[in-house]
Amino acid sequence: MVSLFRTVLFLSLLITTQFTQAQTSTYQVNFPAWNYQPLYQNLDLNGPTQITITTTLNSNPYTNPYPFPTISSVEMKFPYAKTFTATNFSFDGFVSRAVVEGAWVFNKVLVEIEGSPEIQPGNSIQVRLYVMEGESFTNPMFGQNIFMYEANGPVEDITKNKLADTETVTFDGKALTLDLQQSPRASCCMGEGFVVNALWLGHGEGTFYMPTPFPATEYARAKAVALNLQPEPMPDGNTEYSISISYQMDEYAPIETTPFEPLRMYLDQAIPPLPYPYP
Repeated sequence: MVSLFRTVLFLSLLITTQFTQAQTSTYQVNFPAWNYQPLYQNLDLNGPTQITITTTLNSNPYTNPYPFPTISSVEMKFPYAKTFTATNFSFDGFVSRAVVEGAWVFNKVLVEIEGSPEIQPGNSIQVRLYVMEGESFTNPMFGQNIFMYEANGPVEDITKNKLADTETVTFDGKALTLDLQQSPRASCCMGEGFVVNALWLGHGEGTFYMPTPFPATEYARAKAVALNLQPEPMPDGNTEYSISISYQMDEYAPIETTPFEPLRMYLDQAIPPLPYPYP
């Protein structure tokens, strides 16, 4: 009986732990474009400096068999007004919405973000604000859901990327250290895919992106788990390497591996060859 009780207790704790499993991502829009309809003379929302959006993904197949992120919070910063923060978003399949009470001089402000909460870095996101309930703290003149503000701009993923794996080898006679980041990323300037930071003694450091066998829309589900290097001896006595990435789609999915590709090809992108012979 005691053994049965302990088993039930263990399973209960296990299920409770699984229910709380979630992945949080943070995105940012710097200096977004805006459209402002002033509804109160002393409230200046011009020139927004930043929009920060946080999403949460529950990847537990028992509680969420079809993983899909939801917007947890939105923060908008202004040079001449108090920071605006919205939480407790709902999603109806088309629009994410939240109501903020006591924002600035208004009783209630409605926040709307159109499109999927599965935010894609590099894509533009649009945040709209409406005054609700036909009243404010200072003047009850407004109708229901009066448009007040719109801000938009390209999104950058600023979620802290954890280290998944590290490998150090000798390459062209110099120590080369490769650090694989856990989450694939898309950068409007650098590229997209699995992120590998390279530090090559005597050459420099840089970052390269390896293609993923899945689209960027699946990046939130994917996790890199290992960096694989395969040595290939050359006739001149040197050693070239091929590189591949082992990854997992969702926590309970099997580990898969990308095809091996020449490492030098990626190194030349991250750390351009020196224009002169190096020792």
